[in-house]
Amino acid sequence: MIVLHFNIRLRGIEPPIWRTIQVPAAYTFWNLHVAIQDVMGWKDYHLHEFFLSGPGSRDEIRIGIPDEEGFREDTRPGWEELLAPYLIDETYRTFRYVYDFGDDWVHDVKFYGVYRIPEETEGLRCLGGGRACPPEDCGGIPGYEEIVSGVHEFQEGYAGFDPEAFDWEAVVFMDPIERWYMAFGEEE
Repeated sequence: MIVLHFNIRLRGIEPPIWRTIQVPAAYTFWNLHVAIQDVMGWKDYHLHEFFLSGPGSRDEIRIGIPDEEGFREDTRPGWEELLAPYLIDETYRTFRYVYDFGDDWVHDVKFYGVYRIPEETEGLRCLGGGRACPPEDCGGIPGYEEIVSGVHEFQEGYAGFDPEAFDWEAVVFMDPIERWYMAFGEEE
């Protein structure tokens, strides 16, 4: 089985919140989005986009969920874009994944390579990581920092949050097709 190896790091928070994953080589950007949601601990309540700088250009390619109403009309549908062709070009070895345009969680996604693994090995796996991802809708980096400092206006709601807690071996990945049905309620 051929897999793609990635490191994902959430920007703007120290010590870093990061994950290392491998995904099947046949994955699309939608599939990678679902894997990132699962491995980071996000709930997929919000929109997302991948941003890849074009070769020799300042123009960015945007891949995510297109908006028919014109807000993000130049966004390519993530379920139609395979990952592998973008990763052949050195230009795309590191790209951005943004989740929740309100809290604006920006992740750096670094591609480390293509690997052959034994067929009996799971192609989608978390290989490591550090620290818990921020809670959904906490107010972005400033809200997260308030939670960690114990001064968030809704602190009692975050009483059980431990910023150091992350068990990479306990990550459960959802089927991207099931997530599709949950998000869009229709067939792909």
